[in-house]
Formats: sequence, structure tokens, C-alpha cells
Amino acid sequence: MATVRKATFNEMRTIISEQGRELAERLHVPDAQMSIPTDGRGLRIRMAVRKNQPHRPAADVELSVNGNTVVVPVEFVEDYQDFMAL
Repeated sequence: MATVRKATFNEMRTIISEQGRELAERLHVPDAQMSIPTDGRGLRIRMAVRKNQPHRPAADVELSVNGNTVVVPVEFVEDYQDFMAL
């Protein structure tokens, strides 16, 4: 049986860049901006969603990264910003 562990920073970067759409779909938040906060409150993916968009308060999601099953803590905040080209 494979061991499940918390994702590392580099694995979270890989998840955002390669599995971001899958993660958003699994959490039912199609419009989300993802980042990895560095505020000292623990390693997690921060999903900015549109105000009043239904979302969970927080979630731990299991994903496969490079053949390893990892747990990814996800938090949601309602501060989605539409993209504006400069």
C-alpha cells in the first residue's frame, strides 16, 4: 500500500502548472486563481474565487504527482481579480 504524505513546495508548483485545471474541477471552482502563500501559516494552495461563487471553506485533496500520492491542503478566498493586460 502506498504511503500518502503532504505535498512539498515543488510538488505544489507542479500541481498548479500541470494539474491546476483538474484540481479546480474536482473542487467545483472553474474560475480560480491559484498561488502558494508564503505567510508562515503552512504550506498550501490558495484558490482565489469570485465573490459569491460557491466554494468549500477548505479542503485536503489527494493527487498523484510524479508517481507519488500526496495530500494538498487548499484554502479559498474571495478575491479573484480579472486579468487586465497592461
